[in-house]
Amino acid sequence: MHSLWTLPCELRDIIFTDLPQSTLAHLCLVNHQSYGLSLPYLYRHVHIKIRKQLAQLDKGIQRSSVLREVVRVHTKRLTLTSCQSSFQWLISPTQAEWCQRWMPHLVALTFCDFAILPMERVVPFLALSTSLETVRFRYCNLICHHQPEAYIPMLPEDHFHTSIYQLPATYSYHTKENKDDDDDDDEEKKTPLQPPSSLPRQLPSTSTKRLILDWTDFSPTAMDVLLSTVPSLTHVSLGANHNRLKNANTSALLALERHCPQITSLTLALQQLQPTDLARLITHYNARLLHLDLQYLHVDTLTAVARHATNIEQLTLRAVKGSVMQQHIPYGRPNLPDSLVLTGDQLAQLRISVV
Repeated sequence: MHSLWTLPCELRDIIFTDLPQSTLAHLCLVNHQSYGLSLPYLYRHVHIKIRKQLAQLDKGIQRSSVLREVVRVHTKRLTLTSCQSSFQWLISPTQAEWCQRWMPHLVALTFCDFAILPMERVVPFLALSTSLETVRFRYCNLICHHQPEAYIPMLPEDHFHTSIYQLPATYSYHTKENKDDDDDDDEEKKTPLQPPSSLPRQLPSTSTKRLILDWTDFSPTAMDVLLSTVPSLTHVSLGANHNRLKNANTSALLALERHCPQITSLTLALQQLQPTDLARLITHYNARLLHLDLQYLHVDTLTAVARHATNIEQLTLRAVKGSVMQQHIPYGRPNLPDSLVLTGDQLAQLRISVV
């Protein structure tokens, strides 16, 4: 009878890849053989939320040559999640250097739940590895400390120059680094928020190909810095957000045009975009676009796609309540579906009818 350990490597890889980390952790405790086979899969994705997790991992790497080699070779994904009021330690230059030293083969990097995320802290992480392909921000707010809006007090939501996550003027953070959770009851010294060192004059250029923003706010300055750091992007997904900085979402499209000339796949769900801005972006990338995922914004969007994005292989249109596209649906037809995917002959017919 064949056991799990005698299966061909290809089958075992498929099985272990789909196992949750809790199961992999239990398999590591079965025996030495199970430990050796399960450990690389357990550490493929490292998720750091609190200081204790980082301290334990660092201690394990220092003590165990096996774990050190597994992390160095097999860790491909890193997720940093802000779960403590003092989050600066998680994105400090020291932390970036630590990741660069022990995880040189990262493919994907995710920042999650950072209510304030300075680009001065993010840029060093983007240069972690030449193999870094995907950078993702989830529920974050990107700023630059040298921009004026980073220091304005919290303003009403209807104010023309504020963000939903804007820093209050009295914001302070914990300055003591590498503090274990066991000491959380101790009183920590707090100081007013001080801007870190400014961005270098020459930003490091990375080979990152994919950028994903999910419910992430940003200032125009921060978005410009981010996109200028990743000029080799081919896939960009800018999801919906709560951005209340005036024209920030529109400025993101302009920054995309300036810094990222190689875009082939584009997903846009940003609010407050003008049809002319979206049409201009599609015209700018023209035949380079292969995949396009958009909301039902305006009939001019389809016109721009038909006339300029001539190599589109898949066009996905997503319904938006009250969309202008509803005006162009024949009377009596039911509401638009949640999404409409056009490929092949359908796109060819669209081009013929428009052009």
